[in-house]
Amino acid sequence: MTTTTTPASNKGLFAADLFHQICKNKSSQNLIISPISVQTALAITYIGAKGETATELQSGLRLLVSDVEQVGRHFANILLRNNGEAKLSIANRIFTNDQYKIVPFFKEIATKYFDSDAEQLDFSQSSKAINIINKWVEEKTNKKITNVVQDGSVDCDTKAIIVNAIYFKGKWKTPFSKDMTRKSNFWVSKTESVQVDTIYGSEHFKYGEFPELNATAVEMPYKDSDISMILILPKERDGLADLESKLSSVVINEMSAKMCVKSLDLYMPKFKIEFTTRLTDTLKALGIRSLFENANLPEMFVSGPPVKVSDVHHKAFIEVNEAGSEAAAATIVKISPMSLDFNKKKFNADHPFVFAITSPEIVYFVGHLAKF
Repeated sequence: MTTTTTPASNKGLFAADLFHQICKNKSSQNLIISPISVQTALAITYIGAKGETATELQSGLRLLVSDVEQVGRHFANILLRNNGEAKLSIANRIFTNDQYKIVPFFKEIATKYFDSDAEQLDFSQSSKAINIINKWVEEKTNKKITNVVQDGSVDCDTKAIIVNAIYFKGKWKTPFSKDMTRKSNFWVSKTESVQVDTIYGSEHFKYGEFPELNATAVEMPYKDSDISMILILPKERDGLADLESKLSSVVINEMSAKMCVKSLDLYMPKFKIEFTTRLTDTLKALGIRSLFENANLPEMFVSGPPVKVSDVHHKAFIEVNEAGSEAAAATIVKISPMSLDFNKKKFNADHPFVFAITSPEIVYFVGHLAKF
């Protein structure tokens, strides 16, 4: 058996797939997701899957091997990464209906590799169960993600809820001076602009021109960490939708290798985004279908009627300012019974752009800023 410890994500292909599907027809609204949060929550589900459900999850999640131990080791490496001064927390938990028993092997793998405790809840007391789950997510995301599970979304038929929460806070390697922040135009369309607080810095940044995307990009590193933020700016004020259609075949965290350090005048708006989405249709578009129709999850529960995943909820948050960035996200997978220089460059992000928080291996967050 191969001993590879990197069987999943293939350097951001799942992130590219997911972002391409979610941002369709959303170029006029602000958006942020955490691909690694979604992938981790569904990878835990993969542990309990067999047959067509397992095959679709493996393909859709871009897992390169089928062995659950190898998949587990990959995600364990992500959880155990040393991110220097950047605060990055990823947490997992399985909340199960106290009427059902989890297969010991599933619990063992979830605990060993995903650090995921299994907590039994009385889902018939829906308000109490929802409060427990939301409180856990709030705690793991430094209170940035609240009420991810809504009233009425849990009842006595709910069999299990798998939750992944991710939180990030990093300081720029070179912070921007607040004294240089000024009001300036941000073009929300080709002809309409609004005045926004705009950060300015004159430093050396990694910069690249990408003619195939009709865009330029800049990378801003976080202090004492291999995590950075990449901004991808279309050359046209109304070019966001076109850019994102082209990004479907681009792995964002590989763009850095094609960029060079340049002396740069950088202008970037301060911004804050919160975004909530249901992922069922998105995941079906990625080929993960049987999970929502007639899921084969025999390695998750000891016995009982056939089940399906009734919904996958995702909620994410980001704030960017002169000091750095703060971001958080949570993914909920709900399982229910079937019945349910002199050549100095200028980078002025004064119109809609794509942003991502990445390391060389992982896309933690990706989104776009379209309006204020």
